[in-house]
Amino acid sequence: MPIPIYYINLASRTDRRDFMDEQFARLGLTATRIEAVTPADIPAEDLARYCDETKPFYRRPNQLACSLSHEKAWRAMLDAGQPRAVVLEDDGLLSASLPDFLANLDDVEFDLLRFERSSRKIRLLPAVRTVGPAIALRPFRSTLSGRSGYVTGERAARLMLDDSRAHALGGDRALYDGMRYKGLVRYHSDPALCIQYGNIDADKRARGVGLSNLNSERSRHVFARRHPVRNFFIRTLPRLGRGVRNAFDHLAHLPKGITKERISFRPD
Repeated sequence: MPIPIYYINLASRTDRRDFMDEQFARLGLTATRIEAVTPADIPAEDLARYCDETKPFYRRPNQLACSLSHEKAWRAMLDAGQPRAVVLEDDGLLSASLPDFLANLDDVEFDLLRFERSSRKIRLLPAVRTVGPAIALRPFRSTLSGRSGYVTGERAARLMLDDSRAHALGGDRALYDGMRYKGLVRYHSDPALCIQYGNIDADKRARGVGLSNLNSERSRHVFARRHPVRNFFIRTLPRLGRGVRNAFDHLAHLPKGITKERISFRPD
């Protein structure tokens, strides 16, 4: 049975909808569109709780809406009784190898599988197996940014939906922090089979499909301007703590062959 595919799309971004529909038709994939959440859809109490610029940590309304859109896709999967689903954003350039890859995941046990190219190096363990057209599945330890292409299983979706701090943390950290949801089986494809269109080059990032709605919203962190010293320590100390945590984690996994590598995108 094919893995269901959901893609998130703003009603106002018909250019991106056309972009994705053309790819699905060309690759022989069937996908269900998820209407993206907008800041206007977010309840006032959630905006006050998560998007208050007078607090040390806050999220822009567009960022919170993006996270809620992914939650909407997870709920659609769970409501349909599906054990796993592909979740795509509407700016993902898809590899021609993606259909074969997805068709060969039936007997692979995992909770989360990321197949999007990252712009930075990832802490990766050796491949546990190879599926489809020579695509390696590698456990990863990095907390990554970017949610343009991944497969989530039921357990991961329920854990994230039940996490009361996920909105405050930010969508990427909640999704990809392997030390937050211990016990989840997480893989990264090698090579990557999706890349954000705007990450191909600067020209694509500045126009058309590559132009992000997230970057259109400007905000000023009031707390940082009012309390620069406090803001520095409040933000720096947790980063240092995560850095130390990651360093010890890396050392612990050296005997298992962990490395830091960039995963390239396979277009064909």
